[in-house]
Amino acid sequence: MRPGITITSSGRGRRHKKPVYRIERCRIYFVRWIGSGAAFTLPGIGIFVGKDIRRASLNLSAAYLNHLIMHEYGHILQAQDKGLFFYYGVIAPISLGSAFWSITTEMSARLFEKINPRISFNAYPHHNTWTEWDASRRAKLFFKKNIWQEKWFPTRKPMGNHNQ
Repeated sequence: MRPGITITSSGRGRRHKKPVYRIERCRIYFVRWIGSGAAFTLPGIGIFVGKDIRRASLNLSAAYLNHLIMHEYGHILQAQDKGLFFYYGVIAPISLGSAFWSITTEMSARLFEKINPRISFNAYPHHNTWTEWDASRRAKLFFKKNIWQEKWFPTRKPMGNHNQ
């Protein structure tokens, strides 16, 4: 029986006396050097989440945070299934590359809209990469979630144009 998405605080850390958060047995680190609403996973080390995500002023819901952490745990499940060599050699570079490409195309789209609003330039969403929907699918199955936010974290390959 899976405990579901339970983020636990197991006392204080040794160095900084801050709460230690975990999902299953995986450590969650809230860090300032990642943007709000962003996260990444290093299997064997933990899940790193942008610290600003905890601020209520950003209007990021607890549901989004839970889904983000479950999705990142899906990357842990990928590493457990495929092995660390495959994860760090194939999955992580594709995921990191698509995240970088998603950010740069979004910035380009904003620039093009300012230069000429008639030009349509669609950004490529990071969550449409196979590494991402596979991680979401694995997390959805692992945590037995009947209600999964497909708009945030799709669990299958998008149909048609990837920008829609």
